[in-house]
Amino acid sequence: MPLLHHKIKGSGKPFVFLHGLLGSGDNWKSIAREYEPDFAAILVDQRNHGRSFHADHMSYREMAKDIADLIAALDLGPAIVLGHSMGGKVAMSLARLYPEHCDRLIIVDSSPLEFQSGHKDIIDLIADTDLSEYEDRKAIEAHLTQGLQSQGLAYFIMKNITREGKSYRWKLNIDVIQSHYPEIMAGILDLGEDFSRPSLFIKGEESDYIGYDEERAIYSHFDDVDVISVKNAGHWVHSDQPDELKSIISTFLSQSEHTT
Repeated sequence: MPLLHHKIKGSGKPFVFLHGLLGSGDNWKSIAREYEPDFAAILVDQRNHGRSFHADHMSYREMAKDIADLIAALDLGPAIVLGHSMGGKVAMSLARLYPEHCDRLIIVDSSPLEFQSGHKDIIDLIADTDLSEYEDRKAIEAHLTQGLQSQGLAYFIMKNITREGKSYRWKLNIDVIQSHYPEIMAGILDLGEDFSRPSLFIKGEESDYIGYDEERAIYSHFDDVDVISVKNAGHWVHSDQPDELKSIISTFLSQSEHTT
């Protein structure tokens, strides 16, 4: 299996950023830029996303191995790993299955339990949208905006489109994402062992991804962990409150450094 597509910005201790479902590494470039003076920020496109390879499977075990293989190939030593949503589950799976590659863990609005909220309607709309029928990006945007009832969300989805000849195509392997959606929604506590190194879970106060049951699971299966809520933030904390998120991450990195 080839390595995942990635970009490395800065130098120092490796700091891996894992995007959520339907995203890409570039979703985190503005946040990652904050840490480039002291860290090697590694922006990853996960399998079936962005410029990374397409594969027929999308289990968290396989996606965790993708990250482990990348960290090993870069030979930068154990990494700080941040993951959002689906990327959070990949990061947790990496920490539980390959703890030798994970120095510290930062999870943004995700938990080890099964997702209770999802985006199946968005995935179905993408799967039903044949981009080869379009020659104008504005027409695609109008179609997605109407289907999603959100121009902002349509703009986010449009980042998964690339030109092909006179028309367009999806960068996403949407057929595999759609068929493996139940696996993407699943919990990860059947993978590996509980993680003992410093971990930080950051939840959006207005999001329902980390509730009472999810917090109990987090404290039960991560030995050195804190959970912080960000006010006026939903599921996309890095978009809703980027400065607050960067401040929380910086404090965690500083305070946890002496334990690594």
